Amino acid sequence: VFTLPTARLLSTFPIVFSSNHHGRVPVFAAATTSAVLSIPLQGFTMNGVYFAFLRIFEGVSMASFVSVPILLGDISSPKNRGGTFSFNQLGYYAGQSVGPLCGGLLAAKLGVR
Repeated sequence: VFTLPTARLLSTFPIVFSSNHHGRVPVFAAATTSAVLSIPLQGFTMNGVYFAFLRIFEGVSMASFVSVPILLGDISSPKNRGGTFSFNQLGYYAGQSVGPLCGGLLAAKLGVR
């Protein structure tokens, strides 16, 4: 579904300007919370319109992740910046690797819906 990348594309600049005005941490915390809420709901929807809405909501939430390297650069010292960035990428790719495996095991255990 093309709604997530489109929403992310259209909301990146407003989210970045909002984080410059309100602070990066509150905007990132709100976006992370909304992404954590919208992603699991996508697995339980049976309606295409509701699914598209959740994907748009997730795309707007994920637009704030553009500011993650800036936030990590602000909170880390030059000495440990590489380790900080590597843990960020490790978490991102570990979730993408392990998530489908866990989902597949759950689907096999619970059966196909």
